[in-house]
Amino acid sequence: MKYVPLIITLLLISATSPRVYEGELVERQGVLYADNEVDGFTGVNRMHHENG
Repeated sequence: MKYVPLIITLLLISATSPRVYEGELVERQGVLYADNEVDGFTGVNRMHHENG
């Protein structure tokens, strides 16, 4: 029973974390979209380059 508050806290933290997307974003009419998505992208985009 003492672990219930801890589990609830961890679930709330993980549910509110921003979305991380590592793919290409497409710009349509000034709004960025993930591939094959209808809603605009509102998360964090990570880009990895070959030279570091």
